[in-house]
Amino acid sequence: MNNYLKIAVRCYSSARAPVGAVPTIHEHIWASLGEHGGRTAISCPESGKSLTYGRLRQLSGNIAAWLYANTPKGRQFVTILPNSIEMAISALGAFEAGVPLSPLNPQSTATEIAGMFAKIDPRWLVTTSSKIHEVLEAMKAANRTTKDTGIIAIDEEIIFNGVRFLDETVLQSGNGERYEDQPALMMVGAGRVEVVSASNILANCHQVSGPELNPLEPGDKIAASLPMFHNYGLTQTLLRGLASGAEVVTLNSSSPSDLVSSLNKSKVRVLPTISPMMDALAGLGRDALNEVKYITVGGRPDVASNKLKSVFNGELLHNYGPIEGPILFQQRRGVAGRPGSVGEPLPNTEAKVLAPGGAQLPEMTEGEIWVKGPQIGKSLEWIRTGDLGYMDLDGWFYVTVEGNVSVDGLKVVPSELEEVLIKHSSVRETVVFQSDGKLIAAIVPTDYYNPPPLKELSNHLESHLAPHKRISDVVIMSSLPKNESGYFDRINLEQNYNARHHEFVAVQSL
Repeated sequence: MNNYLKIAVRCYSSARAPVGAVPTIHEHIWASLGEHGGRTAISCPESGKSLTYGRLRQLSGNIAAWLYANTPKGRQFVTILPNSIEMAISALGAFEAGVPLSPLNPQSTATEIAGMFAKIDPRWLVTTSSKIHEVLEAMKAANRTTKDTGIIAIDEEIIFNGVRFLDETVLQSGNGERYEDQPALMMVGAGRVEVVSASNILANCHQVSGPELNPLEPGDKIAASLPMFHNYGLTQTLLRGLASGAEVVTLNSSSPSDLVSSLNKSKVRVLPTISPMMDALAGLGRDALNEVKYITVGGRPDVASNKLKSVFNGELLHNYGPIEGPILFQQRRGVAGRPGSVGEPLPNTEAKVLAPGGAQLPEMTEGEIWVKGPQIGKSLEWIRTGDLGYMDLDGWFYVTVEGNVSVDGLKVVPSELEEVLIKHSSVRETVVFQSDGKLIAAIVPTDYYNPPPLKELSNHLESHLAPHKRISDVVIMSSLPKNESGYFDRINLEQNYNARHHEFVAVQSL
C-alpha cells in the first residue's frame, strides 16, 4: 500500500513588479530543485510519511505522464481528498499534464458529488477507499459508470471491483508532453463552475513571493491546515511553500488545541489561517504558539485580531481576497498594520471604490470595491468583489461589509441550502441568510401551527450537503419580506434578526 512512498477619487495600484516569465506552474515550483532536491518537501505527522523535493518531483511527473496518456483533452481530474501527500502529488501532476484539476471537499455528500457530474465531465476521480461507496452512489444518480469516470483509490483499506490504485499511476514515465491552453482549476460550486487559469495561479504565486510579503525561507516549515480543495489553500500553502523551498506540513486537525499541538510537535514556523480561527487561537494562551513566528490570516481584521496579537509573539499578516480565491490585498512585513485594514493591493493589482451608479468615489468614502489584476479573471477586466469598503489617503483598503457568505472560510451559496430545504414536506417558502457568521433559515411552514423543528431541518440538510452548510437557527414567519424588485429581501432579514431574544421584525417593502 502506498508503495510509491517507499520506491523510486483615484484608482489605486501597487507599485509594478514583474509577474515572472516562467510559463507553467510546475516549472515555477521546480525552478530551484537543484538547490534543495534532498530537503524534505512535504510531510504528514499523522501518517509519519514524508517526501523529499526530488522524490515529489519524480512522482508528480510520473502521474502527469499517466494523466496525459490516459485523459482526453477537455476532460477533468477530480480529487476528493483531505490535505495529504497524495493530494499534493495529484494536484502537481494535473498541473504538469495540463489536465484541469477539480478538487472537491472530502466531506461532500453523494448529492453534491452527483451535482458535480452534472456540471463537468471528469475522466478520473481520486479519493480514499472509505469515500468510494458515496462516489458510486453519486455516479448511479448521475447515470455514469466507471467506464465514463474511472475511480482511483489512494489506499487499499476497502477493495472495490474496477477501482484502480494511485500506485499504478505513478509508475509511468513520460517525456514532458502536456495539454496547452487548458484551465488549471475548474472549481465546481452550487450552480456554476469557476475556471481558474494557470496564469492566474502563477501570477498570485509571483505576487506574494517578494520578501516584503513572503515570510518563508528555504528550510522553513509551513502548515497546510487550510483546505487544499480550494484555490486559496492550494496556492498559499502547497504551491507557495514548495516554491520557497520550505517543508509543507499537512494537517487535518479538528480542533484549535489539536492544531496547535501538531504545530509545536512539527516545529512549524509559518501558519496560514483564516479570520474565524483567530479567536480560538487567542483563547489557547500566550505559550501555545511559541514555535510559530508568522501567522498569515485570510480575511479582514476584527476584534479577534487584537486578541491574537496580545498573546502572539510573532508577526500577524492579514491578506484578503474572494472567498476560497486568490489574494488581492495584503499587509506588508515589517510595516505596522492599520486597525481594520486589509492592506494594500498586491503588485500589478489595481483597486477602486465605486458608487452604486458606477462613479468613482474619493478616499474615505464607502462604496463597492472593484479590482483588476493578473491573478483574477482575464486580468484586463475590472471585477466587482461584492464587498463594501473604502480606501484611505495612503491607498490602504478597508472592508466594511463582505458581499459573500462563508462559514469557517468555506464558500456558502444560500440558494443551495434553500433548494434542499424547500424539498422538505413542512417547508413552503424559505430564505437562508447569515448573522454573526452563522446561517439562519427563515421559514414559511406548510402548517403554521406545526412548524418543523431545527433538528429535523438540520438532519435534512445533513443528508444532502457538506457539514459547513448547516443552519444554526430557524425563524418561523407567516410571509417572507420582498424588495422593490419582488425578490426575497435577504438584507432585511439579516438586519432585523435578533439571535439573543429570537425575535424577528420583518419590514415588508411596499
